[in-house]
Amino acid sequence: MKTGKTFHLQDIINLEYLFQLDKESSPVDLHKRDRQFAASPGAIRSWLSFRLNQEFAGADQRSPGAIFADFLRIITVIITFAGLLSGGLAGLAFFSYSGTTCFSFRYW
Repeated sequence: MKTGKTFHLQDIINLEYLFQLDKESSPVDLHKRDRQFAASPGAIRSWLSFRLNQEFAGADQRSPGAIFADFLRIITVIITFAGLLSGGLAGLAFFSYSGTTCFSFRYW
């Protein structure tokens, strides 16, 4: 989880996932567990950090938000590489013109 005052998409995905997990629990158990966060400033962020550490404690366990963030990074790298490749090929095609043949100019 990223720290700071703003929530990132990763945090929102994790928050929604944990809310869905809490729907299956009893309200009494949720009240006991979450009472410590009720009066603290930044309650949602501290609750999210606590719940992520509780649910995904192992090194091999990853939260849905972390998985999505990694997927987004991979897609960004792929799109960047594709853009550089297509731009390079377009530039190569444009600048490789030798000037010996005419293309689409009308003679008077």
